[in-house]
Amino acid sequence: MSTDIDIHWRCWYSLFISKKFTRLATIDNSTQKGLVLPENLTGAEIGVFRGENVISLLTHIPWLKKLYCIDMWKEYDEYNKELKNNFPDTKLTLEEEFNNFKKTVAPFSNRVEILRMNSIKAANLIEDDSLDFVFIDGNHEY
Repeated sequence: MSTDIDIHWRCWYSLFISKKFTRLATIDNSTQKGLVLPENLTGAEIGVFRGENVISLLTHIPWLKKLYCIDMWKEYDEYNKELKNNFPDTKLTLEEEFNNFKKTVAPFSNRVEILRMNSIKAANLIEDDSLDFVFIDGNHEY
């Protein structure tokens, strides 16, 4: 069974269509209406940081049964430059951001699996053909 939903644009622009999607309707950019998703979704987000998109996905797609949250929350070359460009307001360390993220997703703990590692290692832990979508929002220059 598929369900129509209203969803913030960040939640759908990177969704990969899989075999389980029965239809992806035209999306009206002003309302984000028209996205049709199947029941009992399993997905992953690569590049979580503070978890704003994770919360949006879990809140607006209540039938999202499992979301893998993949991020290292660890500094790497060019990290400070990227952080200042993308998140100029941040004052916290990555460890503090990670601890805040865990608190933020605590109400959804039965639907979230946090994988604190790079995406290559995480991909090896997730069963093949088990994901309905992957939201990619991470840097892979480490």
